[in-house]
Amino acid sequence: MYKPVFRFLTPGRLNIEKLVYVLPHRVKGLPQHIRGLFPLYMMVRTLFEKADLIVQTSGIDIPLGSFIPLIQTLSNTPRIIYIHDLSSSAVFSKDLGSGSLMENIYNISYVKLYEPLFQKMHEQAILSSLIITGAYCWADRIRDLYPGTRPLVIHPPVDVGKFSFLAEVPRNEKIVLTIARINPSKQLHKVILLSKLVSSDIKFIIAGSLTEQYVPYYSELNKLIKQLNVEDRVRILTNVSGKQLLDLMKKSSIFFYATSDGFVIAKVEAMAAGLIPVVPDLCGVNEGVPREYVYKNLEEAARIIEENINAPVYKRVELSNNTERFSKQTFKAKLKLVISKVLDLRGYDS
Repeated sequence: MYKPVFRFLTPGRLNIEKLVYVLPHRVKGLPQHIRGLFPLYMMVRTLFEKADLIVQTSGIDIPLGSFIPLIQTLSNTPRIIYIHDLSSSAVFSKDLGSGSLMENIYNISYVKLYEPLFQKMHEQAILSSLIITGAYCWADRIRDLYPGTRPLVIHPPVDVGKFSFLAEVPRNEKIVLTIARINPSKQLHKVILLSKLVSSDIKFIIAGSLTEQYVPYYSELNKLIKQLNVEDRVRILTNVSGKQLLDLMKKSSIFFYATSDGFVIAKVEAMAAGLIPVVPDLCGVNEGVPREYVYKNLEEAARIIEENINAPVYKRVELSNNTERFSKQTFKAKLKLVISKVLDLRGYDS
C-alpha cells in the first residue's frame, strides 16, 4: 500500500510522519481467498496506531473501511471513505457469471467464505463515515443504497495543464480518437461499427494499453476491421507513450468513448486538449460534458461527430477552459477544506 501525500492539505495540523505502511504492496498478487484475511491484520494494526483521521480510498472488494465500526470501539477517530465508483459501495459486486466453470466455482466459493462476515460490517462502515464520491450521479445512487448518508462530490484530479496548450491548435485532419484499455469491457467494437455510419473521410484511432490476457480480444477487433473493410479508416495503437498520446490529441478533432466505467479521466484530458467529447448518456462518463455531445445510440453519435468534426477553435478553447474545475488544484482545495472541517468538528488541537 502506498503512503498518501497529504503535505498540501493541512500544513502544521496533520503530522505526515504519523502515517505508516500497514501492508506491503506485493500482497496484491495473492489469491483472493487469502487476500481477504489481510484486512484482519490491518484492523489490528490500526487499533493500536493512534490516528487523527482515517481516510479509506481503497476500491478492493473487502476494504479496510469494513472494519471502521470495530476500530471505533477504541477511539472516536473521524472517518472518510472516498468511493471511486459504485463497485466500492458494496463488498461483493463481481460478475460471477463470466469466465470458465472453474473460475466461477472459485469466485463463488470466495463469496460464500467472506460475505456473511463482511457485508453487514461494510454497510455499517458506510453509514458511520463521511462519504466522498467522484460524480453527482454516484452520490444519488449511494443515497438510494444508504439513505442515512449525505455523500459529498469531489471529482478525481486531472492534470489539465498538461493538455490545455493544445486547445488552440487548428485541426486540419478529421480524426476521432478513443483512449481506453484494449479490454472487452470497453466495448471498442462500437468504434469500428461507428466508422461505417459516418463519412468515409473521417478516420478513427483507438489508443490504449494492451496486456497479454487481452491479445485475443485485440485480434478479434482487427478481424472485425477487416470484415467491415475499414482498414484504411480505423487503426488500433497499443501501449503508446505519453508523447505519442499528445501528438494524437494534437491531430484529433473528436474524442469518442463507447461505454461507462465511471468518471473517465481520459475524457477530461481530451477536453482540456480541445477535443470535442462524444460520450454515452451513462452515469459518470457524461458528467461535465455539454448535453449536445451526449449520445443514446451509435446513430446519434455519428450525427454529433459529423456536426462537430470541424468545430471552430473558440468552441475547443471554451471546453478546455471548463476543465479547470477538474484540475488537481481544485481537487486539493476541496479535499483540504473537507479534511479541515472534519478535524475542526472533532476539536483537533493544532
